[in-house]
Amino acid sequence: MPEPIKWNKGDTAEGILTCAITARFMSKTKRITDNDVYSVIKKIKDPKKVGAGITSETTFPSPNKDTKVPKDDVICFINLAEKNMFALMNKSLQQSADYKNIVKASVQYANGIYIMDWADMMYTNNVYNKIEVRSEGLLDQTGTKVDLKVVIDGKQAGVGVSLKEGDVKQFGQVSGKEWEVMENLFTPLGVTFSNSFQAQYEKILYDGSNKKAPVDAITTAYKEAARQLKLKKQPFLRKSLADFMKEHATRGEGNVILLQLSRKEATAYDFELLERALKDKNITIDDSVFTNSQVIPNSRLPKIIFKEKESGKDILIIRNFLSGNRINSKGKRIGLTVRNLIEKGKKTTDLIAESAK
Repeated sequence: MPEPIKWNKGDTAEGILTCAITARFMSKTKRITDNDVYSVIKKIKDPKKVGAGITSETTFPSPNKDTKVPKDDVICFINLAEKNMFALMNKSLQQSADYKNIVKASVQYANGIYIMDWADMMYTNNVYNKIEVRSEGLLDQTGTKVDLKVVIDGKQAGVGVSLKEGDVKQFGQVSGKEWEVMENLFTPLGVTFSNSFQAQYEKILYDGSNKKAPVDAITTAYKEAARQLKLKKQPFLRKSLADFMKEHATRGEGNVILLQLSRKEATAYDFELLERALKDKNITIDDSVFTNSQVIPNSRLPKIIFKEKESGKDILIIRNFLSGNRINSKGKRIGLTVRNLIEKGKKTTDLIAESAK
């Protein structure tokens, strides 16, 4: 029996989506099908090592409405880790349900509002255009949240895409347990910690006699942040929440959507719309829920939940998460890793998500 193919579905989805959007710009006025995506994948050129990962760049012709105008060039640019590029092009894997579902969701997005208008414009503008569909994968993972973008004649067209595959709640995180981490996490929400509170936090954190010191310190910070947030007036709370979520979803970049491909469907989250969507909503703060963790025995990890009062649905969850702190199978000590996860709630979908149909 052949070994299963090792691939990261989220990263490989970037390549699939790039091929779907490429197919849409090739057809321009016509909706594409799954077969159109597979056709592009089949024709992409053999990838080459370029910087980090490997890169494939393939040019396809695309006709204009006026047949006298030279055909546009649609460039399919994909950069992925080698295993994920192999997965993208692997015919056996293309028969799997997971792969097919990503293709279907990608087709839905490529046929939807974010691409349709641009494709129509490129067909009717009666000039030659160079259309680049770029998934830059490993080439720049520190400077941007954008995984995929369309560039027409050297300028970005429409929104950039920050891509998530599957039912992923998390869209941001702040890692670490040091005092500066707590400040970076909560200050953007309008929380102000005093010098005396910092001293208290660090005293708890560096108490060598307490095995649960990191959890106890972090819980203290979460509790203080929640106490202050409960005192904020609603207009301030709505704006700071919207700004906070936008910053972590897009790193402050404009024209970026969070696109989630799951269950054969594409759902786009435009965080630019959140402040307006929160208008007249009443937000409550819940810090009464904890998550049990065995990484540090008998520890209860804190979380803060922002809810819409009227429906009781979650808008945003900030929660602490621990990993490591163990001996692996080779006898090597794995240190403790502390992360503060930032997750969207069900109400976020109601407020700013739309089908990409």
